[in-house]
Amino acid sequence: MKVILATGGSGGHVVPAIRTAEVLVAQGHEVYFVGAFFGNIRSLVESKGFDFYPLAVKGFCWKSTLALIISLFQAFLFLQKYKPNSIIGFGGYGSFPAVFVGALLNYPTLIHEQNVVQGKANGFLAKIVKRIAISFEGSRKYFPEEKVILTGCPCNVKRGEQPFITNNDQKRVLAPFNKLYKNKKTVLVLGGSQGSQRINSVFMETIKELKDEIDFQVIHIAGKNDYDKLKQAYMYFEMPVALFAFLDQIQYAYSLADIIISRAGAVTVTELALAQRPVILIPYPYAGGHQKYNAQELATTHNAQIIEEKDLSTQSLKEALIKGLKTQPSYKMETYFSDAAHRLAAQVLEIVC
Repeated sequence: MKVILATGGSGGHVVPAIRTAEVLVAQGHEVYFVGAFFGNIRSLVESKGFDFYPLAVKGFCWKSTLALIISLFQAFLFLQKYKPNSIIGFGGYGSFPAVFVGALLNYPTLIHEQNVVQGKANGFLAKIVKRIAISFEGSRKYFPEEKVILTGCPCNVKRGEQPFITNNDQKRVLAPFNKLYKNKKTVLVLGGSQGSQRINSVFMETIKELKDEIDFQVIHIAGKNDYDKLKQAYMYFEMPVALFAFLDQIQYAYSLADIIISRAGAVTVTELALAQRPVILIPYPYAGGHQKYNAQELATTHNAQIIEEKDLSTQSLKEALIKGLKTQPSYKMETYFSDAAHRLAAQVLEIVC
């Protein structure tokens, strides 16, 4: 069976698509990616060995009539060439053209919503697709009830997983972890798939005040833009640090962390829930404010601390870190599925029948 996965734009849309594709391939199906693939996202899809067809679309496509027409025509040609058995969209502007055209051509179509609150593309496509998979129970109210199924969000982490470095390539990629000590408190800093200059800068200032009060080390995924600057800054602090511009094997970082500072993208929130670590969330305040609602979900189920970006300061982050390192939160795991990719793959196959 041929399955088209429509995605792109950011890691939050692409990671669930890749995890679902891996399950479908393992089951013997053909998968093809179509959508928007740039920078780290393109490299990520290429590194997994999947075929992909990029569309000439940047930003949300209906802001430009010409971009919309071109991308819809490209999607039509793509579907005519591959004639898939089903199409699954993972939200974002990159997913819209193929799912929209596919639904009009009467292909079996499904969308997956990663966030608690629906995005623009999925909000529009919900009216015409056959089924809607959601990551959080709180999303159900935004979609037609008869189409909705709760699958969870496919991600890089399995509940309670303790990963091991198994081959030379992974050892090379993960070599910075060798600088860390086993029995030292470890703070993991994430800024989303592109990194966060705001979180990076405030955290570096916080280190100055905190390093004399608490003996700790850092795993920092800085993003490409800040990597070189932070590399120089950490030399000044003379502390154990594993610094990355980007880390696909994020499960290794989660397994070593005692507390995590992070944005609140949907994939990240699911991974943080499954990792079962104390969390400080700093939701990205733009892009529709989706992350605020994702963060509230984790605050409810995992007692995650939330700092709004407008309130983020050296003092607020320091206080949250001290509190998080001293307390052990309780976890409600009922709505977080470590087998979400298998659940979603099952729905993709079911809509064909």
